[in-house]
Amino acid sequence: MLAGNLQQMLDKLNRIELLIIDELSYIKMDKERESLFFQIIRQRYEKSSLIITTNLPMGRWDEVFTGQLAATAILDRLLHHCHVLSITGDSYRVKGSKISVKKQKGTEK
Repeated sequence: MLAGNLQQMLDKLNRIELLIIDELSYIKMDKERESLFFQIIRQRYEKSSLIITTNLPMGRWDEVFTGQLAATAILDRLLHHCHVLSITGDSYRVKGSKISVKKQKGTEK
């Protein structure tokens, strides 16, 4: 019964034109999560759009997955037809909170 539910969920995800996965590096994946994530990537490969956000550089993705082999297999599919946007500098949230604190103290001009 669970296998049927999993396939139904994968089919639903596959019908989404743009899937956004936010904060990929937030939780380290175990083998089961990694396998599911790979299935999603594999099914969408060259068929549907995907946006992934992470604070972790691609060279450290083996820290999210169970190892370098899994990270390489996933990155191979993700990077084949992608645009990588690397944003440097302070976090927008942190920057906003600093401005808010300055306004409260009356030090912002």
